[in-house]
Amino acid sequence: MNDFLDVTLAFNSNLLTTDVFNGQDTGKYKVKAVLDAAGAEALENAGVKLTDYQGKAQRTFSSKFPVAIYGTESDDPIELTEELPYGSKVRVLFKLGAPHPQYGVATYMSAIRVLEIAQPSEGGGVTPDAVDGF
Repeated sequence: MNDFLDVTLAFNSNLLTTDVFNGQDTGKYKVKAVLDAAGAEALENAGVKLTDYQGKAQRTFSSKFPVAIYGTESDDPIELTEELPYGSKVRVLFKLGAPHPQYGVATYMSAIRVLEIAQPSEGGGVTPDAVDGF
């Protein structure tokens, strides 16, 4: 069963390239999301473990495969030319994995709908012009 949540990106996305951790490619596309109270409660009730940063619940959604990315107005996929900057608002379509005794239930990202692109911070980020068809 697929579900979705409207979230805010806690970091720049990894939707175009896979994430690199400690110099090693993880092979996963991912977004780290800040959740609202209702989203956090729903995930916790499903057995998903969340992290807390400055009083805000966060969760990583990942995929081993590139995910479809949609704009706000269309059901046709769009192409990003740059990663989405942190602070952008997106809707994540995801599927819950099997429970793990140590790590809880995994959240597998299926698609992203871009709701709002944050203004790029100094030194990088994307502008709305960087999204084809947005």
